[in-house]
Amino acid sequence: MSSYYRYGAFDGNNGATASEMAQARTDAQTESIRRPAVKINVMSDEEWNRRMEAGNKRRRQEEAKIEQELAQKRATAKEAAIRVLTPYLAMVKRQREYQPQLVKKLKAYHEKPAGDKTPPNEWKEAYNEVGRLLTAALVSFHFQSDKEHGVVQGPGEVKFYEAGMERDMPETPTLQAYLAHRHVPVNDDEVNYFESLVEKKVDLPIFLVAAAEDNLGRISKTEGTSLAAPKALLEFVVEDELIREEVVEIFLEPESL
Repeated sequence: MSSYYRYGAFDGNNGATASEMAQARTDAQTESIRRPAVKINVMSDEEWNRRMEAGNKRRRQEEAKIEQELAQKRATAKEAAIRVLTPYLAMVKRQREYQPQLVKKLKAYHEKPAGDKTPPNEWKEAYNEVGRLLTAALVSFHFQSDKEHGVVQGPGEVKFYEAGMERDMPETPTLQAYLAHRHVPVNDDEVNYFESLVEKKVDLPIFLVAAAEDNLGRISKTEGTSLAAPKALLEFVVEDELIREEVVEIFLEPESL
């Protein structure tokens, strides 16, 4: 092409310069993408408020629906937790009441020897002491059963929380914690002996006799006239089958809240 037809030079074919032709093409493209103007209607305050209130109402209804569903789920969880906890709490309550029942049984079935001159207060202490020992034996046997079933620490803290109850279970899965949770005081020697019986998985009647014999053996090594009453009671438990059957009956009584 001749340099004569440079940019801006005259175009002999249509009588326009090259720059004019380029501008015409640009104008045509711009016009092709233009759209009709959109008229904007300004919303009134009343309409705005009405629509805002409608939106807020829908939001409140949705929130209320969600809260109702959550409340229903919480109620269902609480009902389920209570169903699980009720028998457990009944069992704990029964175990915590063993000692007064056992003391009552001992007083009813044990006959003091003829001519006994032991002061009444010593017999009272002896009934309480042997009642405590038998309580520890029964609760330890419960521990043996719970240990076999893996429920030493109860049904679980979460379910207590769901039921709106305070945690009520042994702190650790040990016999010592289990006895403490049932409010049964024991010394180290007794705990060690009960643990040995638990490991052997003996039956309850044997459990009772063995516990009484162990305690009797330790008492017999200690001097003191004040030990005559508890020694006589322990011998009674070892020798009398009827009192042991009565103790077993206490163990087998159904729990109730």
